[in-house]
Amino acid sequence: MARITSRSEALTQGYTDSELRRMCRTGDLTRVRRGAYASSDDIADLSGQERHLLLARAMMTTGNTAPDAVLSHASAAIAHGIDLWNVPLSAVHITRNRRTGGRTGPVRHVHASPYDADEVTDVAGFRSTTVSRTIADLACCLPFEEAVCAADDAARRFGLAGAQVEEVLSRRPTRSGHARAHRVALFMDAGSESVGESRSRVLLHAAGFAVSTQHTITCGNTSYRVDFLVDGSNVIGEFDGRVKYGRLVPAGETPADVLWREKLREDALRDAGYTVVRWTWQDLATPSIIIERIRRALARNRTPPA
Repeated sequence: MARITSRSEALTQGYTDSELRRMCRTGDLTRVRRGAYASSDDIADLSGQERHLLLARAMMTTGNTAPDAVLSHASAAIAHGIDLWNVPLSAVHITRNRRTGGRTGPVRHVHASPYDADEVTDVAGFRSTTVSRTIADLACCLPFEEAVCAADDAARRFGLAGAQVEEVLSRRPTRSGHARAHRVALFMDAGSESVGESRSRVLLHAAGFAVSTQHTITCGNTSYRVDFLVDGSNVIGEFDGRVKYGRLVPAGETPADVLWREKLREDALRDAGYTVVRWTWQDLATPSIIIERIRRALARNRTPPA
């Protein structure tokens, strides 16, 4: 993580305000927020989430933050390493242990929401809401699809159960967004192994399809895990994010090796009587395409293989 230098530190080291402004103009320094700077070289290659954490660090260490303020919501999710989808990261989210006084600014969103001592932890150098409280917060505030993506990832990474999110929600049953968050807690599933699979599951549920995630199918002496199996049918759904053909290719193999193995796997499933329906990130933008493919597959044969 790039080092944050506060204005007061820089002045103590002998710099003047005019020098700091000049170094920002020349690109030697980047103004992370008012009164907080970082070397431009140190942050040049940071990802969007890494830049968000840098802003959070500047906020929490140089922003006269209240003692009861903890990192929360999307900011806490990033600190925990939880994948987010379609969630704005321009503002750092902070929660204060109070009922009123929340406010929103261009780079800081302060939530006024009471928390218990066991809902706060230390992560990545921050005082932050726990994983369960973080997911409960996001589920109350985000649209269902975005909240499910975060909840599924927390379930997979940390073994978070819906019951744990429900327990957090039960502490404040009158909280805004409680009913929506309850739906997320009931729906979250550790079987979704990527944002694409989580979005797919939301799409399939909305279309009325009941599916099992990461279902194991045995073909002869070999067992295969599939992303989705439509309940009571021989129709398999596979989200193809293309990641396995790129940066996640196993050591010593090529993308062609992975593609060939995937072909053999699909051939075996088809020979065993299953119909495989695939879709991509691009298809998720047009749900009707995926729904129609599955409906056609179901119409051909709804009887599961023996």
